[in-house]
Amino acid sequence: MESEEFHKNLITDFLNSVYYKDNHYINTKGYADLVIHNGKGTKSPVGVLIEVKKPTNKAEMISNDNLNAKSFQELVLYYFRERSKSKNFELRYLIITNINEWFVFDAQDFEKYFYRNKLLQFHL
Repeated sequence: MESEEFHKNLITDFLNSVYYKDNHYINTKGYADLVIHNGKGTKSPVGVLIEVKKPTNKAEMISNDNLNAKSFQELVLYYFRERSKSKNFELRYLIITNINEWFVFDAQDFEKYFYRNKLLQFHL
């Protein structure tokens, strides 16, 4: 069975071939599996955070019936890091995928329900 890295490379190749190659830089950032920058280089802010799981890793992948899985928890953490440490106000979307399933979240919802929630504030 292929690794998570293998699947990240497939996603990057796919995204670059359909649109992003000449307009946006895609790579890892810190612990985030993949990010899509709003511009052509690493100095441009991150616009999309992507959490990737192997298709066989069902225990860590969210589903329509269960959002409380490791993939979602990691995405919330990466959002907090990007907003707090990088002072990034340009995040647009957050994605969790296992290649077969894609869960796309609006960053404004993460801002409203998680980042501004005083009960969830913590020091990174």
